[in-house]
Amino acid sequence: MLRMLGGDVLVHGHSTLTKYFGVAPEDVRDVVRYADGRVVAIDGGVYEGGRILLARLN
Repeated sequence: MLRMLGGDVLVHGHSTLTKYFGVAPEDVRDVVRYADGRVVAIDGGVYEGGRILLARLN
């Protein structure tokens, strides 16, 4: 799907790192990359005590 749409990476939020990826709020420092680096979870879970995350996408 990524190739068909001309992309290399899918970036998503709403699945918070604190709730869905098991990262403790105080440990949220960076995005989580998974699926061999093809997917980036960027929601730090600010409403769960996590951080607002910024990431360079290039």
